[in-house]
Amino acid sequence: MYPTLFVLAAFQTSSILYTGQGEGGRGKWQARVRYQLSQRGDHFERLVGPETTCRRPICNARDEAHVGHAAAAADLARLHVIFHDTTLTHSSNYLKAGVTQLVPAMLEAGWCDCGTVLDDPLAALTAWGHDPSLQATASLADGRRVTAVEHQQMFARAARRFVEAGDAHFVPGSGDHPRPVGGHAR
Repeated sequence: MYPTLFVLAAFQTSSILYTGQGEGGRGKWQARVRYQLSQRGDHFERLVGPETTCRRPICNARDEAHVGHAAAAADLARLHVIFHDTTLTHSSNYLKAGVTQLVPAMLEAGWCDCGTVLDDPLAALTAWGHDPSLQATASLADGRRVTAVEHQQMFARAARRFVEAGDAHFVPGSGDHPRPVGGHAR
């Protein structure tokens, strides 16, 4: 697997801080919990895979471009994100959409910070998701332990450096947009 996939999985895992809808009661495999940050968190069973309804992965690996003509689409891909809860909170949806565009843009530009990779994303998802006090920690691949808040702060610092370096020029809203497929303006 590519290091970028591990970074993306790590980002999504701690993003439950602002993308989680919240749920009280019992998770899929766990004993009763009073409250958890994410409704979907307990339903992820693996790191990567093509499934969307069973054996759900944190990172969906479908290879379906759904864009352009067959020849033009050969170089394009679609990030199929099934991880996040559905929320009605505007700020949560804004952050979910915006940051989930920024992180892959960083990864595509080579800003892959392997220091954010989690030792076990599924264990981290359970620990962080079942702790509304936000004090639970999870192990990074390098052995350090961080809270979900500290983990998201790592991504925020990297994103700030990315934007300040001027490398966010293809991120929507930055003013410079890639040309449409076929190179023709519409």
